[in-house]
Amino acid sequence: MEFIPFSDRKPEIASHETRAVIFGAGNEWRIFPGQYALVESFCSDDECDCRKTMIAAFDISSKRIAATIGYGWESTAFYTKWLHGDSEMGAEMAGSYVESRATQSAHSTQWLAWWENMITSDEKYQDRIREHYRIFKKQETRS
Repeated sequence: MEFIPFSDRKPEIASHETRAVIFGAGNEWRIFPGQYALVESFCSDDECDCRKTMIAAFDISSKRIAATIGYGWESTAFYTKWLHGDSEMGAEMAGSYVESRATQSAHSTQWLAWWENMITSDEKYQDRIREHYRIFKKQETRS
């Protein structure tokens, strides 16, 4: 299953709806100072309904990925059923996790801690990710 950036299919939306974050020196998360874009990627298989994204924390100045966080917004029960009863993998896909098969840095666990704190407290951003998923999967037009 290949994940591709939302911006590949919907650049006009991604250009003004990709979240960015700036970390200063000595931030509480111990994330390297800089400006980062949170690049959403979704499964390229239009028949797949995995309901997850991979978020690449892209360091704008170095043009490198600092962390890739997997985020599945459905329950463990949903993913276990979707995976034909694989409860271990279902539990892994629910919620947030460091994506083991993607680019990471030495600070990935700090990024995960920051992400979990941010995403659980920002329902509007959760809704935006789900909306981007729907648009991506349906190839809807929206500008």
